[in-house]
Amino acid sequence: MTTDPALFNVKLNVPADQEDIQVGVLASALEDLALATTMARAENDHRGAWTVTWILDYEPTAAALLEQMRLHYPDTTLTEADFEIAAVPRVNWLEHSYRQFKPFTIDSFFIYGSHYEDPLPANLTGLQIDAATAFGSGEHGTTAGCLLALLHLKADGVEPATILDMGTGSGILAVAAAKLWERARLWAVDIEEPAIHLTNHHAAINHVSAQIKASHGDGFASADVVVHKPFDMVIANILAGPLISMAPDLAAVLKKDGFVILSGMLDEQTDDVLVAYQTLGFTLRERIDMRGWSALLLKK
Repeated sequence: MTTDPALFNVKLNVPADQEDIQVGVLASALEDLALATTMARAENDHRGAWTVTWILDYEPTAAALLEQMRLHYPDTTLTEADFEIAAVPRVNWLEHSYRQFKPFTIDSFFIYGSHYEDPLPANLTGLQIDAATAFGSGEHGTTAGCLLALLHLKADGVEPATILDMGTGSGILAVAAAKLWERARLWAVDIEEPAIHLTNHHAAINHVSAQIKASHGDGFASADVVVHKPFDMVIANILAGPLISMAPDLAAVLKKDGFVILSGMLDEQTDDVLVAYQTLGFTLRERIDMRGWSALLLKK
């Protein structure tokens, strides 16, 4: 095999009894150092042990990794021995990421990596996600809650013609909405420009590019939002603080009787987010709790 310059695979095994909120904290602690981050269970039933993997373009020491982890997770009981570090030839680093990302289901959504070659299960809606970006794949409780809220709206016969995905990230929620509502037009906005490239990529591999316009912009002041408002539906999977502060701006771009899906908040933060929107006249249609996180489905 060629001996081209190596990347380094850092692996951390996490017990099955850890909630994904805890695993997510661990994963995010080293994410700024990594070219790619994945977190996945060993089984597809959400009961297996976790494996968190980072791909780095330099050789780290276990001591440095532990020090970085403690900056974000001061109470960690991890030791240097918990980190497995191995060189990975550059030609194979994606293959290592692929092995960490196994297909899984969220209700009737079947989420699978771009390396998956088997036939898609019948009667499920496929969402293809690039395995190298699997940290935003949908298994996290916030994204899973949003996917369930979309499915519940579809089951209730709601047919939005225009949808805004604010803070789109990997674009998975915009892609999912496009799959559910084939006639809908979607705008996906993010303040981070790499997120727009990723959203366009995921829209393309899922064959919904014609429905989705992704753009880099400053939230609700971005050009696409200003030009195309008001929307029938707004999705915002961000964090509790921003969700609260943006409530008036979100309400202003949503049509009367429109729907909003909010997530990114911990269970204990959800009531504060809900009050901020109820004060503006929103009514709660559903609250979905997923492994320490919550999603809210509201109607204006």
